[in-house]
Amino acid sequence: MWDQFYDVVKYSHKTDKLDSTGSPIYTDEIDINVRDVSGGSSYEIKQDGLVHRITREYQVPFMVYVDDKIDGRVVVQADPSRGVFGEFYFCIARVE
Repeated sequence: MWDQFYDVVKYSHKTDKLDSTGSPIYTDEIDINVRDVSGGSSYEIKQDGLVHRITREYQVPFMVYVDDKIDGRVVVQADPSRGVFGEFYFCIARVE
């Protein structure tokens, strides 16, 4: 059950290097198989107005990290899912 990743997305990893403008450099996008689990929509009240946030959650068969990109959207949370004996099943990645 844990090895069925049937959705395909574009993934790029954030490197430690910066470009000439100070922005992070990402690796080339590659196609990876994931499970597209859920998505949501929320509103946040800020001082200058209302912010609408749209999120997606993916289960990825390897560990991804905060600030990586999935389908061009930045990963804001990445947590490993482990079994009772510590074996790694997948990474739960949330993007905005």
